[in-house]
Amino acid sequence: ATDADPRMLVSWVTLSRVDVLAKDWQGAARAADTAIKLDLKHMYPEVYLHQAVARFEMNDLPGAESSANEALRLDPKERKFRGEFVLGRILAAKGDAAGARTHISKYLALNPSPPDIDLIKGYLDVIGKPEADALKPDLELP
Repeated sequence: ATDADPRMLVSWVTLSRVDVLAKDWQGAARAADTAIKLDLKHMYPEVYLHQAVARFEMNDLPGAESSANEALRLDPKERKFRGEFVLGRILAAKGDAAGARTHISKYLALNPSPPDIDLIKGYLDVIGKPEADALKPDLELP
C-alpha cells in the first residue's frame, strides 16, 4: 500500500505497527518517521509510540524518550496504548529507576488489567536490580 500511494498516512501507521510486531526495528523507524511527516494534524499519536519502541530497540534512548513523551503529549487522555509503560522502560534503561517506577505505576493505574499484568508487576518490583534484565515485558502488545 505504501508503494501504491506513498502519501497514504494510514498505510505508514499500519506498517510501523506491523514492523514493531515483527521486530523489524529499522523498518518500524522508517515507517514511523514517514507517518509523522505525513501526519500534519497529529491524528495518529500512537505512531510516536511505535517510533519510541523502534528507537529503544536500536539503543537510541534519548530519541526513544523524546518520542514517548511526544506520544503522551499529543494524546494525554488515551488509556489504551502503553505510552506510560514504554516511557518507564526507557527510563529504567537509562538508569532512572524512580522515574521508571513512576511511569509504570501510572500505566497500571490507567490500565489496571493489561494481559501481561503479572509480568509488569514483577518487573516493577525489580527495577534497578540485576534481575530486572531477565524480566522484559513487551513494549507493545500484539
